[in-house]
Amino acid sequence: MKLYYFVTPHYQTIVDRYFLPFMPSDFDLREARLDQQVERYVFQGENWADLCLYKADVIVQAVRENMGSNILFTDADIQFFRPCRWQLEQLLEEHSMAFQNNLAPGEPGFEINFGFFAVWCDAATLAFWEAFRTLLRSNTKIFDQELVTLMLRQVPLKWAMLSHEEFMCPGRKWEPGQPLPVTPNLAMHHANWTMGIESKLRQLEQARAQFVRLDSLLNEARVDRTLFNGSALPYDGCGSRINSCRGLYELIKENLTPGSTVIETGTHRGISTELFALYTKQVLTVDTDICFEARDRLSKYSHVTCLQAESIQLASQLPDQVCDAVYLDTAHTYEHVKAEILAWLPKIVPGGFICGHDYTLHDPGLMKAVNELLGQPDKVYSDGSWIFKLPDASNTQTHSRTDGVSYVKERATELVI
Repeated sequence: MKLYYFVTPHYQTIVDRYFLPFMPSDFDLREARLDQQVERYVFQGENWADLCLYKADVIVQAVRENMGSNILFTDADIQFFRPCRWQLEQLLEEHSMAFQNNLAPGEPGFEINFGFFAVWCDAATLAFWEAFRTLLRSNTKIFDQELVTLMLRQVPLKWAMLSHEEFMCPGRKWEPGQPLPVTPNLAMHHANWTMGIESKLRQLEQARAQFVRLDSLLNEARVDRTLFNGSALPYDGCGSRINSCRGLYELIKENLTPGSTVIETGTHRGISTELFALYTKQVLTVDTDICFEARDRLSKYSHVTCLQAESIQLASQLPDQVCDAVYLDTAHTYEHVKAEILAWLPKIVPGGFICGHDYTLHDPGLMKAVNELLGQPDKVYSDGSWIFKLPDASNTQTHSRTDGVSYVKERATELVI
């Protein structure tokens, strides 16, 4: 499968560090290089139309030269994590084209990403791209991505949107250090929604580091094997260990956002805390004894606060409605879980989540307390993680979602522990 990639000299560092080193071997590369007439092309800036027209010419010529074949077009600011040719070719068996989704998961509507798309070359797709080029030439006030999205709404071609789980971009404005929606199934990452080469390089670096950490966390036991007398942890029946983080990962991806503030009770080794840190804005983790391993693991995350304190006492000293979610994982006795739920429920904003670990038959007291106070969980995940969504409330005055963590940071030495 031929892969045509668009590059300017300004992007050469990205090409050398990320694009070429991680390129799957089953693509036949074709470079489409535009010599820069300006210092750099700024997205939808003054000279952006020149770049769009150049890309249009390359696409039309490539489709014309590859009739009866599948081809792939990409920008240079991408990196691969595994081979994906077979997925693209499978989609193109039933679709004329397949595009990366430019919006974050859950965002309404659709917007195609013009920096990564696959095409089945035939008369219909050639006519589509020729029309695209003509329209682009006649109206320089409309840009490539916007024009393709408009055309796809009106032209009777069957096309597909690539899965965000496998073909990822931030989907919203991104600044260095903000979480990225990396998944364990990731095939490709497109470093967009940010400006400047340095920022793109940092996004590429962060995505790869986050993927490596995620892969490690999902395969690391959350509790010591010695708790099971040195034997392997039991399976959940779905292909993973009971105390792996796979269920918690699914909970986070389905319910939380990069802007979420989370309070976790029960730090232990800091494995679940780190998983929250990879995908949310701020994390406060509290335990009566935070071990060196946990502190060392979490020290690289500036948005994580570790507090050695008793969970219920700490809750009594925090303002109400200070976080989006609380994850409970301390003692699992009926009395303690019931008291902890009652203590932390007021600290969650309306529409937020109360959740926790070990909703399994191994902990009947925990299950009884949860069921009595909240009812059956909205969902129980493979590792025993459970979750409830709290009702939304209109006209309710709430604190900033960052106030809880800021409050703790400012008053950590005064809190009763």
